[in-house]
Amino acid sequence: LKGFLHSFSRSAPKKGPNGLALPNDYCDFCLGDSTMNQKTGQSEGLVSCSDCGRSGHPTCLQFTPVMMAAVKTYRWQCIECKCCNVCGTSENDDQLLFCDDCDRGYHMYCLSPPMTEPPEGSWSCHLCLVLLKDKASIYQQNQGSGPE
Repeated sequence: LKGFLHSFSRSAPKKGPNGLALPNDYCDFCLGDSTMNQKTGQSEGLVSCSDCGRSGHPTCLQFTPVMMAAVKTYRWQCIECKCCNVCGTSENDDQLLFCDDCDRGYHMYCLSPPMTEPPEGSWSCHLCLVLLKDKASIYQQNQGSGPE
């Protein structure tokens, strides 16, 4: 009986040599794998949490192409593991905002300046706003330099 009960206890995720959790090979939402998204019937790669290894198809996670590009650049965390990008804690999760461009989490009170209410509509973190500004300035520099 002791072994039986032990098999149901949640154990720490196995970590790879890079310190990241080994990714699950199935989607937590549709239960498909990278060869088949059960919702769309298409093959689709999985995004995996760097802390627990839970995985999901980008379409099941409702990730935009912009968000997918961003998520590949850092140690992405699922909703269960998500912590604030400023203070590093997951406490007061009702105060966590998620960036609509990169899916990083931020406590409203850790932002500078702090927010007291969640914003209406979409919200982008400072990292994404800087990237967006840089891209906009590149586009502005290239304007008028096309073929005449």
